[in-house]
Amino acid sequence: AMAHVVEGDTVHAAAGVYAEGAVATTTGASVGSMARLYINTPRVTVVADEGRDVTFIEGADATSNVNDYGMGDGATRAVYVEGVPGVRVRNFTIRKGRTSQLTNDQGGGAWCSNGKMAYDDRTVFEGCCFTNNWAWFGGAIGNGICMNCTFVCNGCSKNRSVSTETDMYGCFFDRNKGTGDQGTIYGPMHVVNCTFGPNNTTAKNGVGGTVIPAIGSPL
Repeated sequence: AMAHVVEGDTVHAAAGVYAEGAVATTTGASVGSMARLYINTPRVTVVADEGRDVTFIEGADATSNVNDYGMGDGATRAVYVEGVPGVRVRNFTIRKGRTSQLTNDQGGGAWCSNGKMAYDDRTVFEGCCFTNNWAWFGGAIGNGICMNCTFVCNGCSKNRSVSTETDMYGCFFDRNKGTGDQGTIYGPMHVVNCTFGPNNTTAKNGVGGTVIPAIGSPL
């Protein structure tokens, strides 16, 4: 269905597990990685009509040079937004996404390469659950906006078990694990009305087991 969308379309997804088919990504550290849901059309909304409890976008472990977390060559992240504005993703469970082991490869669950756009043009995830996603940075997501989302048991092989440069509103974080020296979320400008369970970083000199804010962040 995504191959035929035009700007402004809304795509309605039926209940089920979306774990087949993938598109090779072509930018940044993600070159050569795969993406299950690949969006390169502006202002598209993708909605799970029956909700995140029964609708799953599922990545996959790498196919070679695999580390203990399933990362490596040919890994498949769940969602990739390729430099387009105004995308919305609603009511999915986003799980089992993986990236390569390349430095700075981010967002095992979802990576939004439009993160430096104007605030109103950034990709928004609403009512989604991110679980069991792994990346070098930002295990669950990189460069987005999350509203009323849940993050459970995500991780990173370096820093930021949940997110990097992603704003959070009304979200819940529990049992996310970093193996590097930075904690659950890093560099958000806004963390508003969020709830944190036990999250941790296991590095000997780790800091910010929960949040490391950006300069000027109103935390």
